[in-house]
Amino acid sequence: MVERIGVFVCDCGTNISEVVDTKELAAAGARDAEVVEVKIHRIWCSEEGREEMKRAVREKNLSRVVIAACSPRQHEETFRKTLAAAGLNPYLMQMANIREQVAWTTKDKTLATKKAMSQLAAALKRVRRQKPLERTDMECKKDFLVAGAGVAGMAAALTLARKNRTVYLVEREPWIGGKAVAFEDVFPNLECAPCMLEPRMDEVLHNENIVLLTNSSIDNVKGFFGNFEAQVTQKARFIDAEKCIGCGACYDACPVTVKNSFNAGLSGRHAIYSAFAGALPNLPVIDTENCLRSKGEECTKCRDACPFGAVDYGQKDKAITIEAGAIVAATGYELFGAPADGAAGVLDAFAFERMLSSTGPTGGAIVKTDGTVPESIAFLHCAGSRDKKFKEYCSGVCCAYMIKLSHLAGKKVEGIKTHHVFSDWCLPGRGYQEFFNRCSGGITEAVRVDNPNDVKITAGGNAYTLDCGGKTITAGMVVRAPAIIPRRDAGQLASTLGIPLDKDGFFALEHDKISPAATTTRGVYVAGCAAGPKDIAQSVLQAQAAAGMALHSLVPGEKIELEVATVTIDEKQCGGCRVCVPLCPYQAIAYDSEKKTAVVNEVLCRGCGVCASACPSGAAKNKHYTAEQIFAEIEGLLS
Repeated sequence: MVERIGVFVCDCGTNISEVVDTKELAAAGARDAEVVEVKIHRIWCSEEGREEMKRAVREKNLSRVVIAACSPRQHEETFRKTLAAAGLNPYLMQMANIREQVAWTTKDKTLATKKAMSQLAAALKRVRRQKPLERTDMECKKDFLVAGAGVAGMAAALTLARKNRTVYLVEREPWIGGKAVAFEDVFPNLECAPCMLEPRMDEVLHNENIVLLTNSSIDNVKGFFGNFEAQVTQKARFIDAEKCIGCGACYDACPVTVKNSFNAGLSGRHAIYSAFAGALPNLPVIDTENCLRSKGEECTKCRDACPFGAVDYGQKDKAITIEAGAIVAATGYELFGAPADGAAGVLDAFAFERMLSSTGPTGGAIVKTDGTVPESIAFLHCAGSRDKKFKEYCSGVCCAYMIKLSHLAGKKVEGIKTHHVFSDWCLPGRGYQEFFNRCSGGITEAVRVDNPNDVKITAGGNAYTLDCGGKTITAGMVVRAPAIIPRRDAGQLASTLGIPLDKDGFFALEHDKISPAATTTRGVYVAGCAAGPKDIAQSVLQAQAAAGMALHSLVPGEKIELEVATVTIDEKQCGGCRVCVPLCPYQAIAYDSEKKTAVVNEVLCRGCGVCASACPSGAAKNKHYTAEQIFAEIEGLLS
């Protein structure tokens, strides 16, 4: 069959034409025997240019098209839509990138024109071997699953719920709010954290479109974008939510006392408990690991003390199946446990936050382990941060919250001395520098060291000595700012969701700059500190971006358009070696044990071609990037 090929050369304003002789390039294209139309336009992507392109396709009955212009990353989809509107299959078009790869890199006009000719020749060779491909679509679920009910998870859930979708908000703890509910004041404006968060938490609890599942875990997720199915286990609270009013009469009746991890172990709690005053939902939970009943004893003291009969020992864990079109992972963070050099009693920043809180272990009073008030506090920055031995990255928020803690300590204890040991001040956010200028005046001493992790802390008597390499500090209390790290179960959840972790163990983003809320698995988004250290504002912003992307992708009544240029597996060639399965960055390939071949889920496949390049038998083939097409392109370049 003789092709009727059209060549469209773009001046791109003067981006291309200043360096490439586009008339000479067009003349070179016209010398091809099957090229029946050659046109030059100042800007083909403009409305005028696209209309002219459509007319040429129709009037000349073009069967294939080559466009010599900018990067396909910028306008390939633009031109595909233009050609489809003109009646030509959009996959019978090839772009020659003569802007980024020629005009912007080669300044000699003669050389640039020759290079552009080789690019055009390559595109003409390749386009002859391209096949018409048809776009397909599928029905999708319109509801969403959000993992984690901290600040980011709540923001994502509320954004999604506003569009009248059902949002399943799954939280592993018995309460919502994440770590932020532990704070009393937040930087840079020192707003009241509970005043800011409680209305948002109350909105989550009473939003008819949000199904809140606290004390729950996501055990398994299968399916793909538009059609995920998650298995969730909701652990029994052993409390009847309809009867309980949160009076707390059951707490003191319990004979068991253990350390309260929410207060960093600085206070105790009973086996039936609520982590802190004001926790929502306002319901206690029985800790089965420490409850005497779980150890075979017939204790009923909490049930006997409840005036409303709300304690129910017969409750069972629930297995819940959730169907969702997209998932947002907002699982939060932990703090790095840097070595304490044997100095018992050194507090991390979270523990000191709880000590300062009116709902904390001391009711807001700053006290040492012996109950006395310290006369001085040493704030040690970068505990485990910016150090290749521990965590190489900077957590970004630690300097700001250490200034806040120091400022609040000065308000709590008149005349207290505050010493900061640091390597650099990191104040990256808007308002951070102003906050530093406003609140750092109360710092007694700021000691700069090369690496705070090298500072030796020695406990002696009723004080601590910090050896800062030539400078010694004595303080009654030491507070350290540990690196923010991923939750310890991040890897397990990432495996369940089919998304990779980055080198630091956080959920990996599709692209840090241009896609900062999506993962490489289509339909799975990430928000908050699950993707790396952030402050509250950044966490909310990313959560709302993730929700926006999910809402944009899943519109009720609309079908999902699938990637066309996917990979296929030739079952006759496939030897079942499974080399391709772990290599796929989108979890799109599985092994069929009955057929003993690899199979591709075309819904998940993005057509990246990693599997095709690695397949030892050549069974994996990309529909739009076959070996024949690529070799033809190389031949054109060499010609």
